[in-house]
Amino acid sequence: MTLSLTWETCVKLRSRAASCRACVEVCPTGAISFDGPRESVAVDLSKCVECGLCVGECPTESFQLTYLAPSPPAGEKAGERGSAPLGALSVEDLAVRALAEGTFRLDLRSTQPPEVQQVLSSRAEAAREFLQAVGAKTTLTVALGKGAFPLPDPLPTEERGASRRDFLRRFVPATITEKPPPRLEMDTTKLNPALLRSQEPPPRRKRLLAALAAAQVPAPRAKLPDELVPFTSSKSLDVTTCTACALCVTTCPTGALSMTAVRDELGFDASACVKCSTCHDVCEPHALTRAKTIDLGHFTSREVHPLGRLTVKSCAECGAPFKHTGGEDFLCERCRDLDDEARALVGFRR
Repeated sequence: MTLSLTWETCVKLRSRAASCRACVEVCPTGAISFDGPRESVAVDLSKCVECGLCVGECPTESFQLTYLAPSPPAGEKAGERGSAPLGALSVEDLAVRALAEGTFRLDLRSTQPPEVQQVLSSRAEAAREFLQAVGAKTTLTVALGKGAFPLPDPLPTEERGASRRDFLRRFVPATITEKPPPRLEMDTTKLNPALLRSQEPPPRRKRLLAALAAAQVPAPRAKLPDELVPFTSSKSLDVTTCTACALCVTTCPTGALSMTAVRDELGFDASACVKCSTCHDVCEPHALTRAKTIDLGHFTSREVHPLGRLTVKSCAECGAPFKHTGGEDFLCERCRDLDDEARALVGFRR
């Protein structure tokens, strides 16, 4: 089983302003960091224990686990070898299993380390809250165990003692080279530009929406507090401070945000939002904020809902649309700054 990463879908590559730290914070061994090229995600595979927590936590599903043994050999039970680790199950995956089976029991007793148990228990609780709020007739339970085994050591260690190798290292360290630990790191020469520009919800989101439709869940009217739903959000827009720059739209990894061609209306599709917060991170005036409650009806309807309308004009210089705040302004902010700079160079002021 090997860990891989699609950097093009990672929000840290779409914008350095992105504050997402989901994979780093959930990793129980500290194997994941942001010290790759251009502050991208890097994984020290010598510390990775293949628990799968990063796979289930990444909002854009950028992490994947490739299974070397897709089917168990003769004599082994299904799931003992080559099956996905339970840590890879996200909140949405758990909701899909519950919707498909009606009654789903997640048994973590004596099979998962305490760190994995804690994360999976939290995910199961979030899935249960969501399913109950949308009115799904399902049962999702979790069985926890006490004294479960700890996480395994990342790499087997050997007792060296006073070996000849250690003795030589004291005197001629330059002559002894250690094999560097395996590392998962982005290669900037192999990035796919088309994939980097794509804006699609991750596969797990499509599975959840399909499962809700198959279960014929009625359109819910319930609203949940934002902190109870980790995989989507609702948005609020302050039209008085929004500049219609559309940066939130272009950096959204899933296409949840959209804008009209003339940039006079911002729309939001909650069913495509993965709550990565990139749109909030890149909004300089902080006009786009996360609502305190999530409208689950917007999520299940899979429709674009307008967040607000703006007064927009076309720049007389470059033709680009810009937010008009009144008065006789006929230039966008960029052209206005260039005009002021040109005037200052020749000694004129507005």
